[in-house]
Amino acid sequence: MEEEIREHFVECVTHYQSDFYRLAYSYVKNEADALDIIQEAIQKGLTNLKKVHNPEAMKSWFYKIIIRTAIDFLRKNKKIKKSLMVKRWSDFINIMKTVTKILT
Repeated sequence: MEEEIREHFVECVTHYQSDFYRLAYSYVKNEADALDIIQEAIQKGLTNLKKVHNPEAMKSWFYKIIIRTAIDFLRKNKKIKKSLMVKRWSDFINIMKTVTKILT
């Protein structure tokens, strides 16, 4: 089973490589940085394959790894200001409060 998941991961990365690159590039706006992010994300993905419970969701699982890796990269390089992140988080909280009110 583990080998099948690994093979599925390799196929996924190969098949969607341009989509994954575009996602990373959309965060960093730099080709070299985007490639570094993809390389690091692949390493993280291979390390964490045991956490994959549904191989059919591999693409979305790997998207999340790329996004987290890109955000970590930006934080390390101080390209994201804390105030911007707080604003986005507070916007999210406000949206969730509104949704909760509507649903209750």
